[in-house]
Amino acid sequence: MKRLLAGLLVALLVFLALCEFTLPDLAAGALVREAERSELRPGRAEARVFAFPAAKILLGQVDGARLKMEEVDLNGCRVSLLTVEFSRGSLDWRAVREGAFPAAFKPAGPIRVRLVFREEDLNDYLSRVGLKGIENPKLDLNSRGVKLEGKVGFLGNSLTVQMWGDFRSQKDGRVEFLPTELRVEGEPLSPELSQKFLPHLRFSLTGADLPFSFKVQKVDIEGKNLILSGQI
Repeated sequence: MKRLLAGLLVALLVFLALCEFTLPDLAAGALVREAERSELRPGRAEARVFAFPAAKILLGQVDGARLKMEEVDLNGCRVSLLTVEFSRGSLDWRAVREGAFPAAFKPAGPIRVRLVFREEDLNDYLSRVGLKGIENPKLDLNSRGVKLEGKVGFLGNSLTVQMWGDFRSQKDGRVEFLPTELRVEGEPLSPELSQKFLPHLRFSLTGADLPFSFKVQKVDIEGKNLILSGQI
């Protein structure tokens, strides 16, 4: 009997050790494969799944997961990095097998999302979709804020306008460009004219068009990158 119990104990320990070394990587690999097959179409993806003991992954229980995807296509706009992360929750293996991403995640709390847009990708997107009232829009991201340049029609003429401002998150989860300074043909407008024109030159970015609902909570500019952080 003692030998039997000892054998069972050794088998259990070996099983748990194998789980620790294999299950997190297997779960992470499954997430990567489904991400690659999803409509996000990342150029590269990597994932980590956290669970202790790792054997509970077999029951679909995890302590957390992080999925990073590079060169993601979001409805025609290229994103250089998309990170999805949650702590504690469950993993629906059937949803993973069926490719229902990110429905396979059943988090105990909100899913954190971080998007990184390169300046060149934003400008490529704007050149294709345009901005209302502004022709050939072009963004310049820098540590002092955001400059938007383009052409506007006025009395049959095409005038070059330059606006300086910032992207800011709103309570409803949108990201809005709020211009604070306006120049026309390189000349600053008077404060009175600026106040009349600036409210009409705002535009918004929203996560509502993504493959999942995304509410932006924070906006940062690092170098030539626009970074949106929020949650699902």
